[in-house]
Order: sequence, then structure tokens, then C-alpha cells
Amino acid sequence: MIPRVEATIHYIESEMSEAERE
Repeated sequence: MIPRVEATIHYIESEMSEAERE
């Protein structure tokens, strides 16, 4: 997997986690 794509996925996952917390 391309590192940049992996970083983007982790970023999206963290954004979703924050949205679920609120």
C-alpha cells in the first residue's frame, strides 16, 4: 500500500472516531 494512502486512511479513521465520541 502507498504510505500516503495509508496515512489518509488513518486520518479518516481518526476523524470518524472523533465524530462518534461527540
